[in-house]
Amino acid sequence: MEFQEKARKFRFWSDRQAFVYGKLLINKILKEHTSLNLIDIQYNEYGKPFVYCDLSFNISHSGQYVICLFSLTRNSLGIDIEKIEPNINISDFKEVLTSGESLKIASSEDTLGTFYEIWTIKEAGMKADGRGLSIPLDQIEIDLESLKIGITKWYYRNLVIDKDYKCHLVIDSPDFNVTVQKVKKEDLTGHKLLVY
Repeated sequence: MEFQEKARKFRFWSDRQAFVYGKLLINKILKEHTSLNLIDIQYNEYGKPFVYCDLSFNISHSGQYVICLFSLTRNSLGIDIEKIEPNINISDFKEVLTSGESLKIASSEDTLGTFYEIWTIKEAGMKADGRGLSIPLDQIEIDLESLKIGITKWYYRNLVIDKDYKCHLVIDSPDFNVTVQKVKKEDLTGHKLLVY
């Protein structure tokens, strides 16, 4: 199976598992809301997955969480979750931050939290745009409730998942509601998609 081959390419077991659980989440969503399944997923030229119907989705994983954002529309959307690593050297990321973002981080009482907020907004924005890492991170401009990638305006929202994580979603519309539903991995493993 194609997904098993892709999963095997991950170096760490935890990343393989996160990849598989992400596919299981997407499969669950497709089965509940469409007549499609995993083999119907297509990819754009930058590798962003999509399906040909009124359903948009995006996956992110970090640490112990795999998160899937979806909408029963054709809206462009993206999500990013990151575990806050206390030993990260923020200065290593100076080249991908604007001068305003660097100043905001440096003047924050919670420099690490502020860095991860900016990082997850940018990552979610790149994923929503669909061009991913081909977009220079320092060219994404973040405002109070929105961000700009080139001339396109996007809207973001913070999702509180866990105190040790930062998570943001980005969508192409200012009008959207978010409902969070936790799914236990035991609820997904009934699907026959396993990695050995």
